[in-house]
Amino acid sequence: MSNLTSNKTKICHMWVYKNLSLIIVGWFNLVRIWLNLLKFSKYEFFVLFFCFISNFLFAGYKSAGSYEIITDVFSTAGNTTSSQQYLNDSSLISFSTFYDVIGSTEVISGYLQNINNLPLVFLTTPYNETWAEDDTVLFKWEYFDYDNNSQAKFQVVLSTTADFSGTDYGSGIVSSSSTQWESFPLDSATYYWYVKVWDSDWYEYSFSTYSLKFFCVDKTSPTLQIVNWDINMSSITVYVEATDTGSGLHSLPYRFHISTSSNFETNITTTTSWVAQSSWTFTGLTYNTTYYFKVQARDKFYNTTTVVQPKVTLATPPKLSANPWQTITNTSIQVSWALDETPPNPDNTIYAVEISSDINFSFIFSSSGIKTDQQLTVSGLTPNTTYYARVVAYNWEGTPASTYLSGWHATLCSTPSANWSSIWVTSMVVSWTNPFPSNPLNTKYIVELSSTNFVSGQVYSSSTVCGVYSSTITGLSANTTYYARVKAVNWEGEIQMQNLAIPKSTLANLPLMDRFSNITNTSITINWQANGNPEWTKYYVQVSSYGSFSPPSSDGYTYNLYFTTSGLIPNTTYWFRVQSINNEGVGSGWMGPVSTHTLCSEPSNLSWSTITSTTIQVSWGSSEPDNPLDTIYIVEISTMDNFTGVIYSSQTTRG
Repeated sequence: MSNLTSNKTKICHMWVYKNLSLIIVGWFNLVRIWLNLLKFSKYEFFVLFFCFISNFLFAGYKSAGSYEIITDVFSTAGNTTSSQQYLNDSSLISFSTFYDVIGSTEVISGYLQNINNLPLVFLTTPYNETWAEDDTVLFKWEYFDYDNNSQAKFQVVLSTTADFSGTDYGSGIVSSSSTQWESFPLDSATYYWYVKVWDSDWYEYSFSTYSLKFFCVDKTSPTLQIVNWDINMSSITVYVEATDTGSGLHSLPYRFHISTSSNFETNITTTTSWVAQSSWTFTGLTYNTTYYFKVQARDKFYNTTTVVQPKVTLATPPKLSANPWQTITNTSIQVSWALDETPPNPDNTIYAVEISSDINFSFIFSSSGIKTDQQLTVSGLTPNTTYYARVVAYNWEGTPASTYLSGWHATLCSTPSANWSSIWVTSMVVSWTNPFPSNPLNTKYIVELSSTNFVSGQVYSSSTVCGVYSSTITGLSANTTYYARVKAVNWEGEIQMQNLAIPKSTLANLPLMDRFSNITNTSITINWQANGNPEWTKYYVQVSSYGSFSPPSSDGYTYNLYFTTSGLIPNTTYWFRVQSINNEGVGSGWMGPVSTHTLCSEPSNLSWSTITSTTIQVSWGSSEPDNPLDTIYIVEISTMDNFTGVIYSSQTTRG
């Protein structure tokens, strides 16, 4: 019998012959056959049943002549047709299997009287499409022979490919009547198998394709990894993840162990049973203590993977001192803590102060020491920047336990680097460069001026930001000395101040021309107004008989609002200009020029000279100092001594 499948439209049975000679035997074998054919279609089962009945009824006859072979053809509709053919006796060979092709649909094997029939083999273990429970597989089959021959030898054939084109494995040919064979250890793979048997007449039967079975061997352990931890002072939760590409994970795949010993044999050891959950929380642990975790995962065939990893419970979070924010500079912050946290950390526990300008501490500046240091200073900070702080106690594994300081504080500003810039009569400009380390450009700067060095009186001020780099203070008094300071103010209002080393004076106002006075033949007095200048303002006066003041005839300084120049030439035009000088000797612009003339010197030795009936001559001598030659002289004569009568005059020059 060979190649019976559930998909064929026609299934055939043959080998019916002339004379009936046997009774029905072996019905119990039919039951066994039927149990092993549960996966066949109802048509296959019917044909097999028909074959067995035919074989039992008509076995054991061989004629001296030709054989009559009747072939029954069964269609899928259940109709039966018959045909027959005659073969010459000489064409049949004893103890041989014959095949016939009916409608090109199936090749069927059978047997003839006195021709040895092939045995039937039914595979029973391992079941089809299953996972082997061990890598050493027990193969079992059932054997049946129509000629009542016993099984003499067998061969179990294994392959990793369904068409047996791949690597072959198996038992080799074994001379035995046993219907089972235990394999050597097999690697993880899918195996296809069949059994060859030889009966006692040494005829071989290769198991048919339709009964091909396969099974899988799983010797590969699951893949296991610890994916996360939840660590606290007195508890640790371990999270694991396992996958298995073979038979799959066991329904209770995980087991968790914890111990303070790496060999899990001494000290504290706790083991769970096998559980379904992929995480486990161990409680009641001691703070800042190293624990060893052993996690196991298994598959359905108990292949097991083990992962061991140590973890440390958290240290006790630090306890802050009464005033944890300590010294703050422009680039550093000092933080302190107490020593009486509960339960207490060992004195050599690593402590750190961590500072960040981000409330979430996405980036930090830190300084580390040990618990007994009680305070640490974090440096390298940016001036005038808001910072948050926390104190961290690290366990032996380096895992932090943090205590956060309340609120925030800002570093101080760097001291400004300022100097005087422009100076005017009623205003001054102070400028600066950004110091190192630089203040943020939006840092508030305040420039203040005082004429009393900030001891008393009014303080003049102007507010701006660092990035402007200068500030102008207005409303000042002319020619007044001012002291200056620049304040950099951080976000908490804390001030870093620079006092400019040298005071500066505003410029004096231009004097305002008033008048000339006390003009003589050799001197002139010029008068002016202060124009808002204080009384201590010094004035510089230049006098010249040339409008270009080159060279000046005379000059001089005075704190008065007038200036008298003498030793001048009579009857001469003189030019004047006046400059205000501030406290630092810096002059303002010039007032003027303005001009006037000296008087003439009076004639000397005036006398009557020649007198006629109609003329009178008057003569005089040189003056002291003498007038210039172009000085005009006018002689006037009157009949009245008070010159109220008729006046007669004559004009001439000195020359």
